[in-house]
Amino acid sequence: MVKYYENIKIQESFPKRLKLQSTDAVNLANGEEYEVISELGEGGFGSVYLIKLRYSEEKYALKILDLWRMKPSDHLDFVQRFKEGYKAGLIKSDYLVNNYNFGYIDSNPYLVMDYCSNGNLSRHKNKFYNYVASENLISNVLNGLRDLHRNGFIHRDLKPENILFDNQMVPKLCDFDIAGRYGLQINRMTKPNFLGNVRDVWGTLVYASPEQLDHSKAFKYLGPQMDIYSLAVTMYELLSGGNLPFGSKEDYQLSPREINKRILQKKFTPISKWRPDIDNKWNYYFEACLDPIQANRPANIDEISALLKLERLNTYNYQKSLPTESLIIKSGEEIGKTYNLKELRQASRKNVLRLGWLDPENNCNDICIREPETAFISKRHATIEFSNGSYFIRDGQWVNENSQSFWKYSMNGLFLNSEKINKNQALQLQCGDVITVGNINLQFY
Repeated sequence: MVKYYENIKIQESFPKRLKLQSTDAVNLANGEEYEVISELGEGGFGSVYLIKLRYSEEKYALKILDLWRMKPSDHLDFVQRFKEGYKAGLIKSDYLVNNYNFGYIDSNPYLVMDYCSNGNLSRHKNKFYNYVASENLISNVLNGLRDLHRNGFIHRDLKPENILFDNQMVPKLCDFDIAGRYGLQINRMTKPNFLGNVRDVWGTLVYASPEQLDHSKAFKYLGPQMDIYSLAVTMYELLSGGNLPFGSKEDYQLSPREINKRILQKKFTPISKWRPDIDNKWNYYFEACLDPIQANRPANIDEISALLKLERLNTYNYQKSLPTESLIIKSGEEIGKTYNLKELRQASRKNVLRLGWLDPENNCNDICIREPETAFISKRHATIEFSNGSYFIRDGQWVNENSQSFWKYSMNGLFLNSEKINKNQALQLQCGDVITVGNINLQFY
């Protein structure tokens, strides 16, 4: 038995080669001690182990990023991606695999998460050829996507391998390592080169949306329609008995250009070829969700629910549980932090609120956003105005500098529901709107 101990942050030394064995012990800085039971799987970026608390039968999964296998020049990007996946897994949901701890073991990042004992959807595909089973599955997956999207994240790698089943066979979304922030144009997961094309595209070819694989667009847009497309490919595969809409997996490998042409021309095989008995609503579903233009697909999970006439979709009204007139941080270092706009207005005795980067030495904002790892948020990023019972948001702030007064715009732009707000434009905020400043998402209620 080997004992491993957590180091709180990555060390300057090169990460050590790490391969855990049965009965090894993992001691965390918070005092928890786990025993390794077995290895669950190994991928290109790391390994997953089944573990249990030392003096309990509570089982979890331990995921370790094998940083020791990677080039030192790539370490920062992979660690940041792993951290983003950890943050997405902090969202409390019955339909997401939840994360519990994050840290480093011998300078390799790790996280502790839920253990789902019944494996992934790839092992159970034949069980969902049945309509009732498939509708129950998509209802639960949509609930997971709704929770993910509501909190500002896009999965970007939805596929059968990333849908796990717990001991009650409840499906849960997992593997958020390439999850992106809703609406962001600047992100570390897809990087533009000097020609403006992406250098790396993350995702799985067969299930990825066309805009995710388009080298001129992949780093410009992140929205729910990406996951909506991937889910449609997955459901097509299940209901058709293993077929894919635009060709076989062999076709994707041998004739990628031809497959891409079919995708862009929307020439998919109708599901009715494989299932002549299928309800016509599924034809409408695939027609809408496999559209090559993301703007033509359903915009959100509720539209899919209506399209498929799903009765089992969780209808819990999340907004009713939240304070009104509020902004809630959905991504970044302070997920869940709430700014009550009404209270801020009353405290300042004004109907104009300023939003921007938290400057500890010279704060000038009512809504201060912490951004310790990047510099995408301007000190004077946005202004929120209350007028006639509604809130309006605009890019920039009115400033007084060097005895002059003028309007100063943000450096990187202000986004509302993934659309950039034009200069001199004031947009009314609606319940559920997602505001993006730099790498941070805030949702208005």
